[in-house]
Amino acid sequence: MTWERLLLSAVTLSLILTPSKGAECEEPTNLEGNVVLTDDARLKNNFPSGTIITLECANGYVTTDGSTNTITCTNGKWSKVELDCKKKDCGQPKDSPNLRYEVQTDTLFGSYIRAVCDTGYELQGPTFRQCLATGWVGRPRCVLVTCKSPPEIENSVISGPLSTEDIKFNDTIEYSCKDGYTFNGSSSIYCDEHGKYSKPLPVCVEQRTTTQPNEATTAFSPTETEQYTEKQPDEAIKTTAEGRPDDHSTSQPTQTAHTNDDMMMIVTVVIVICVLCVLLFACVSWIYSKRGSYTTGEDLRTKEELLLDQCQSVECTPTSFNQTASVR
Repeated sequence: MTWERLLLSAVTLSLILTPSKGAECEEPTNLEGNVVLTDDARLKNNFPSGTIITLECANGYVTTDGSTNTITCTNGKWSKVELDCKKKDCGQPKDSPNLRYEVQTDTLFGSYIRAVCDTGYELQGPTFRQCLATGWVGRPRCVLVTCKSPPEIENSVISGPLSTEDIKFNDTIEYSCKDGYTFNGSSSIYCDEHGKYSKPLPVCVEQRTTTQPNEATTAFSPTETEQYTEKQPDEAIKTTAEGRPDDHSTSQPTQTAHTNDDMMMIVTVVIVICVLCVLLFACVSWIYSKRGSYTTGEDLRTKEELLLDQCQSVECTPTSFNQTASVR
């Protein structure tokens, strides 16, 4: 009887000391909300009742303030996961000299931002930066735009700047035309924001000598022309010298055109007057020629009538009448 009691006690004690298989927990694999096991928890093979493991947020996520990052195995079941994870916020990156960033959506984990350079600068490096677990990835920078050597312009030379090897944005190139040439348009170009020179390019054209207007045409009005013909040679020379335009002045095309029109009008009027005078003289001559023949005929008839009247008052013979008529 004693041996039986001792055997029963030993079996009961072994059952108490040996944990039940149903009390163990399986490895947690159905975690949600970007929650994962720590490296230490992954190394464990058994999770008996009472086991406590630590959780953490997935890569790119951070723990919310006040949340618990552990769970406990109790009689084969894990406690509720209270760890809350949210996306990491990389924040607005600091602007660099002549460089700024445009946010596409937000600055959270996985988002992109675009690098933009100021006018006159060009981007070197990636155009976009991404927010990852370690922060913003990529290092773009902006460098000043430069232009190649300025173009050579025919019949011109570069007058500035002194060095044309390193032309940067907004630098101006000045040209000077050679002797006998002048600019047709602007005399300078500049380096634009695209690394090109502004248009149009300067053009040097050959200078044209302007013809001085006719002194006799521009210096005298019609009245002065008539007076000029009546003056003595000395006075005419003086008048011409006083009326001569300044050598450094340039006659306007409009004045020359008006002067030519006035001269043409004067010539036309003179021609018309001459023609009218000729016609008037011809008419007067014709009238006087007609009137003279009529008057001569009238005068002859009047003399005959006078002779007849004398014969009626005095006895006249045919011979005496004929003699009288012949004498007259």
